[in-house]
Amino acid sequence: MPNAKRPMPTALRHIATSSLFLLIIGMPFHEVIVRLLPGSGIWDEVVLLLLLICLVPWFRSVLRGEEKLPRFFVPMLAFLCVTLLSAAVNHLSVKQTVFGLHGMHQYMIGGIAAYAFIRGETVQRLLKAMFVVATITAVYGIASFLTFRAVGGQAGLPSVARNAWEAVALWPWFHSSWNQWRLFGTFMNENYYGDWLAMMVPIGLVMALNTRHGVPRWAGLASVVTNMVAFTWSYSRGAALAMTGSLAVASWRVSPWGLLLLAPIILTGPMMATDADVERFTDIAATEGGRLHSVRKTFRSFRTHPFLGHGPNTRGLADMNYAKIGYETGLLGLGTFGWLVISCVIPVVVRTKKTRGPCLSGAVLAAMVAMCLAAVGGEVWEIPQLAHYFWILAGLLSCIVSLEKARVVG
Repeated sequence: MPNAKRPMPTALRHIATSSLFLLIIGMPFHEVIVRLLPGSGIWDEVVLLLLLICLVPWFRSVLRGEEKLPRFFVPMLAFLCVTLLSAAVNHLSVKQTVFGLHGMHQYMIGGIAAYAFIRGETVQRLLKAMFVVATITAVYGIASFLTFRAVGGQAGLPSVARNAWEAVALWPWFHSSWNQWRLFGTFMNENYYGDWLAMMVPIGLVMALNTRHGVPRWAGLASVVTNMVAFTWSYSRGAALAMTGSLAVASWRVSPWGLLLLAPIILTGPMMATDADVERFTDIAATEGGRLHSVRKTFRSFRTHPFLGHGPNTRGLADMNYAKIGYETGLLGLGTFGWLVISCVIPVVVRTKKTRGPCLSGAVLAAMVAMCLAAVGGEVWEIPQLAHYFWILAGLLSCIVSLEKARVVG
């Protein structure tokens, strides 16, 4: 945690904090915003630009020795340099290079800002905002999904809403770009929505368990179960892998009671599963196809471009994010990115003393592990709804660990 000798201006901290809250609250509704307000898709980039401006004085403090850089800053810079070097070696145009950087690197600004400006109780407020928004989208997603099934699915979906309820509940289905049949909330993509819920569940669990009062605690646990039901009905294989890791880490570092969250999956999973969903989870060929193809393509590319890959923004769509990183930036890119991810979780992994009660840092670790596993099934590091959350959590983690250490000492 930075040890500042001279406090940052209060106004600057307020602007940065408000910007982070805006990202947390707004990103789950990003697809809705884009469809309701054409041309508004860059709103989060405007917020990132504002955060970058706020970081300028903070970087000056770093140069003066008044602030410390986060552990993940050096590997983050190394990954950026490898990406730029790959673009230069492969003679990519400036436009293609910029688009390549736009895919992953911009979201890391939020992580640096969270590390630089968020302190004390604001950490809990940010995390609480994350889970409240997740619960809101889960409730809406469940209502929307049940309405969709009630009208007969895609076959019975009317061309236009016949009443006010359908106009609201079926809005995602009217604006979906393809014939979806699983729950996808406000994300317009069930896989990424399931991945996001896998990140949010451990955070909601630790907040509910750390609430002393009876009614708020039970309300929090009910919200966690609601998120689990919405996750289950996404029927996403990648999200299932992410949730497996999330619950495993949560049961280890938060509370063994986390394993009870398997109950909503067992109870509600069969209720809405179609034959296509069953086949997707039981047919190995259906699960491995695109991912194995991506891995093989990356390994073949190592024969001619082993160290720096083919350059950013050259792979196109891939079903496995790590294979895409390897194809575009080579073994050096994969290595530096792995270094970056490990450096993000090091603050909690190396902590030896355990705090009393469920561990907040353990919940954040579980959320980050979920993201890392979700990358096996999709390009999560390039999805703004997921990437913003991950890097903000990475920035908050050092502060959380410092607060927990202070409680142990106290």
